[in-house]
Amino acid sequence: MPSVFVSHSTADKKFVSALTKALNERGILTCVDDKQIKVGHPIPRGIAEGIASCDFFLIVVSKAAIRSQWVENELNSAYFEVARQRTDTLPILLEKVDLPILLLARLKEGQPEIVDAILSDWQDMHEWSEGRNWILRIIPVLYSLIALPQNKCLYFNYEGRESDFRYWVFRCLQGLKRRDSRKHIEAFLSTVTWPTEALLEAAMAHWYVTGSTTYIPILRRAAKRPNDISRAKCFLKIIKETGNKQPNKR
Repeated sequence: MPSVFVSHSTADKKFVSALTKALNERGILTCVDDKQIKVGHPIPRGIAEGIASCDFFLIVVSKAAIRSQWVENELNSAYFEVARQRTDTLPILLEKVDLPILLLARLKEGQPEIVDAILSDWQDMHEWSEGRNWILRIIPVLYSLIALPQNKCLYFNYEGRESDFRYWVFRCLQGLKRRDSRKHIEAFLSTVTWPTEALLEAAMAHWYVTGSTTYIPILRRAAKRPNDISRAKCFLKIIKETGNKQPNKR
């Protein structure tokens, strides 16, 4: 018999009660976070044990849940990290909200396909009209992803080519243009030699941040490759049209 651990904000208790009743009527066992954890047990450990004992971890996402420290604790708990490896996560969108807490927690895991999916959608975060505080929370995660060993960052993309998910990290940093990202970008460029697409994005991020042409040779070499499908030629055109002027930084 399948089982589900349900995480939610107390503000959504009415919906969760109806949901668990419907699931139970269909033969699905439910474990509700504020109902099954015993008094006196450490909460993070109790949460993780509840999650690990079920087939699915279902999180009810609402505006109240996004604001809830309880839900964030569940997602960021060290115990949850262990439990997550054995349980599939299923979000239920109760109302139209952004999903920063849930997605940030998944981003921290550093799973290549998940990082690809999230950051390809967040690459224009510098244009977010609201959410400056969230950007400040995302930036340290981006830096931690850059520092991961390369073998942890490689995956096969939808075209079947081996890729490095830090391609998307540097796409994000290009738009943010933060001075403090320079040392992280340079550390990457001094140690990694492939895949080329990630190197190009890092070289361009460096230019956006510093205005320096130090790593432009990387772009030029890529642009000369037969049947090059990278953004090298586009980057070189941008640099030429700006006259190598230093971009505005944050």
